[in-house]
Amino acid sequence: MTTSTISPGTKPKVQYRVARNVDMMLSARHLKKKDLASAMGMAPASMSKKLRGEIVWTIDDVQNAADFLGTDIMTLLKEQLDYGELFGDGGQLVGVDADRRLRGSGEVEFALAA
Repeated sequence: MTTSTISPGTKPKVQYRVARNVDMMLSARHLKKKDLASAMGMAPASMSKKLRGEIVWTIDDVQNAADFLGTDIMTLLKEQLDYGELFGDGGQLVGVDADRRLRGSGEVEFALAA
């Protein structure tokens, strides 16, 4: 299998969005990146690079990640996830502020890994 890389400074917006959404959903649901990597048939190091935007997400990768997370491709492509999409239930907007803190209404707040 051939792995495509993304040159620094040229991250396609959709690639970054998928990586960000998958990473946030993994964190919010307390799922492990190595389990996603295993489910997708790749090494944990490759998954880490994919989540950092260093390796391109194929459409099959996006579908496999969506299946693992119990969601659909369109959710992983969204610019903003609601609470239900992020955690798997409920429904309100959630985002990341300048301090890399996940915020939603109510008491939802936790730091994302840098």
